Amino acid sequence: MQAASLSNSGSIQLNLGSTLQVSGDVSNSGTIATANSEFGGHYFGNTVNIAGKLTNGTGGTFSLGSVNDAANIGYISNAGTILLATGTNLNVNGGSHAATNALPGFLNTGTVDISSGGTLASPLTYTQTSGQTTVDGTLRVSSRGTINLAGGSVYGDEGTIQGTIVSNAAINIGDSPLTIGQLAFNGNFTQGANGSLTFDIAGPASGQYDQLNVSGHAQLNGLMTVDLLHGYVPQIGNNFDIMNFASESGMFSMVVGLPINGQEHFVLEYNSTNLMLDVVQGQLSGQPAASGTSPASEPFITISQEADGYSLTASNNGTPSPTPEPGSILLFGSGAIAVAGRLRRRW
Repeated sequence: MQAASLSNSGSIQLNLGSTLQVSGDVSNSGTIATANSEFGGHYFGNTVNIAGKLTNGTGGTFSLGSVNDAANIGYISNAGTILLATGTNLNVNGGSHAATNALPGFLNTGTVDISSGGTLASPLTYTQTSGQTTVDGTLRVSSRGTINLAGGSVYGDEGTIQGTIVSNAAINIGDSPLTIGQLAFNGNFTQGANGSLTFDIAGPASGQYDQLNVSGHAQLNGLMTVDLLHGYVPQIGNNFDIMNFASESGMFSMVVGLPINGQEHFVLEYNSTNLMLDVVQGQLSGQPAASGTSPASEPFITISQEADGYSLTASNNGTPSPTPEPGSILLFGSGAIAVAGRLRRRW
């Protein structure tokens, strides 16, 4: 099928090696899908080529559904659903025929789901201002592009996000809330003041708790949350290697879920190449890790940087601001402690 431009509100299905070729722009509020490219044990592969911009509107679905299916599209603005199955490739290449006001890359305000073995790649940018992206496969931009997660949610298990990553979104490792997974960020990662990162823990062994692996530099800010799943209670002395990186700067401005029970709690340990949760003896009051949520009225801990470490001071006076004051960090929901202590970076 060939067209100069296309506006679709119905259903377009490609199978057994079919091709959709559009030299201009495509507007979709219906379904454009590829499938059934296997015949006699061979995968023929379907192809979608859109030289201009794909606008996938609310209610629209664009799906690559079978091994060897591929799409080459100039630009994408997605408010609907984009699904990439195992063995499929979506290339957003900055086509020359796109409208002059087209976004340089991919803009997501809807749902993007990249299955294991699926790939979404662009030499430009991937921007999400709302909506959801799930990466079990690969999301990749070139070295001159940026993955800008300005809002919405990010999920994924065993997936890879490659490029310079800046996040003010809610990153929750695993394919849905309260599930376990691993994510790899190939590149530098910056979490902004409005970003959040959630780690779920269901057991002490590798694969029983979330892990984020960053190949480059990690710059930390914003919220971190710890959830304990399925009634799991860690033992004193357990250590959880929740994050790895080549180097790191900054600290989370808020941490929720450090209390465990009346006998033990988590300590967040910043090391030169990883971030650890250590289980130590003693009680922290406040919202426990089992629920991972905390009302704004909870007591909190103020952490002030000193020459030899970080001084922890308990407080019950009022509600902390979500924005940390200069020179100090407020840990929402981690509760007050009976005696002030110290938190040290280990370099």
